[in-house]
Amino acid sequence: MSKLAVWISTLTVAALPLLAGGIATSPVAGGIRASPDARAHMVQHLNELRSMPPPATRALAALDAALLGACVEVPRGYRSALAELKSKNAWRASVHTITHMLRHSPDAVSAEHFTLAINTCGAAGRWEAAIALLEALFKHSERGGSASVDLQCVNSAIAACAACPGRSCEAHECALRIMRESIPRAGLRADTYSYANVLHALSRGGDSAAALELFCEMPRHGVRPNLHVYATLIAALGRDGRHDEALGVWDAALADANVAPDAVCYGAAINSAIGAKRPGRALEIFDSMRVAGVVPDEGCY
Repeated sequence: MSKLAVWISTLTVAALPLLAGGIATSPVAGGIRASPDARAHMVQHLNELRSMPPPATRALAALDAALLGACVEVPRGYRSALAELKSKNAWRASVHTITHMLRHSPDAVSAEHFTLAINTCGAAGRWEAAIALLEALFKHSERGGSASVDLQCVNSAIAACAACPGRSCEAHECALRIMRESIPRAGLRADTYSYANVLHALSRGGDSAAALELFCEMPRHGVRPNLHVYATLIAALGRDGRHDEALGVWDAALADANVAPDAVCYGAAINSAIGAKRPGRALEIFDSMRVAGVVPDEGCY
């Protein structure tokens, strides 16, 4: 068992019993269409949501609309409900909805449903629940379920970890573990978005050395840095006093024809030049920003 799997097994997530024991994968009667049984389960879920706090009840209209007509598609109805829950940051109700689907409509579950729920957990600061949902999707897929793990879903879990505030949050280390272990487990390859979010997590965790190492790894895997990657790394190195290395990354950004630095990136480079006690370089960067037509923000002064 991988370190990530061991770590996940220690999580205690309220309202996520789907991680314990097996998950039924029998087909829903009538396919993905709302058969009488499927509609009955949706009605049951509506009643369960009504007993939850107000953010959950605001998703009732989405499911109510999905139940209109005998031929409504089950996936679409739950997708609408999960999207509504996401707009309200109703993470508990989102987890409950995924749990309900896996029990009663397993063949209607898709990676998109999981991604919506994971994004909701991330926006609510519940990164542990996001990771548990990702593991539930892996288990569902590996047992022959209808949903396969896709990169968008994994990246959403990484983003949920990266969003955790503070420099000592365990979530930041978990973001790197997901990229190292979960992406290969799904037979996928990390993309720029994967790296950008892990770099953001490492930056928030104060580990600029690991962030720089990850950045140097990107070309070897055929992944191009984007503006967010450059700006995040320059700022992280600057905060750790590694100003010369930050300026080296800045030079790489300027040499990258696919990147047009913005005011945030310029500001981080200027701060690093000042931190390196190179006022001439700071003025040079500031002047080049004006030549490029980039409007300075507060971070550039």
